[in-house]
Amino acid sequence: MAAMRMPLCRLPRCGRSGVLGSAVLGLALGLGGVLSACTPIATYPPIPGSDTFEPWVYPMPQLMAESLRYTRIRLTSDQTAVFNLPPAVPEWIWDQVARDVGNGAQPMTEDGMIALSVQQVRVNGGKAEVDIAYPTPEGLYQLVTIGLRTDPFQPPRVVFENRWRIPVDPPISNWPSRQLPDYSDFRKQQRGADVEPATAEEPQP
Repeated sequence: MAAMRMPLCRLPRCGRSGVLGSAVLGLALGLGGVLSACTPIATYPPIPGSDTFEPWVYPMPQLMAESLRYTRIRLTSDQTAVFNLPPAVPEWIWDQVARDVGNGAQPMTEDGMIALSVQQVRVNGGKAEVDIAYPTPEGLYQLVTIGLRTDPFQPPRVVFENRWRIPVDPPISNWPSRQLPDYSDFRKQQRGADVEPATAEEPQP
């Protein structure tokens, strides 16, 4: 079991009594778990004031896969096989993450599927954090922050988890094939329209 450690950017936590207003914590989570006084080196999806990684650049796919694998085993008893990634992640990265998570992992191809959803990845040198929305036995979604180390020539390893005791919205599918409309029929029609129709020659007198 991974040890509990402080995350890169500390967030206030809501106890069961809800002493701290959820609106304050909700605002912090809306900024990707980063307060203005603590900005990571790079994030995906990007936030103002931070650099950004492209989602296919190492170690982004590996961080997402290891965090999903850990959350699936640790918080859902290996029952949730479906996963969701942030917007604009190419389909081949979804395939890579599915292979790395293993054990039947598959993309969230439509809304309403019960899934683990990567909300944001933050990288600061050899440290990283991944926020994941996960389903609870009560039918709600909550957020967990997975902390990882990225040592040279080694796969990422989990070093802590922080669970935030407030509900979050169910995930919406970011599956790329769902986001990009299929214009193939339209293009075929356009190509056909570009060909001038043949006209009959005028009869000779």
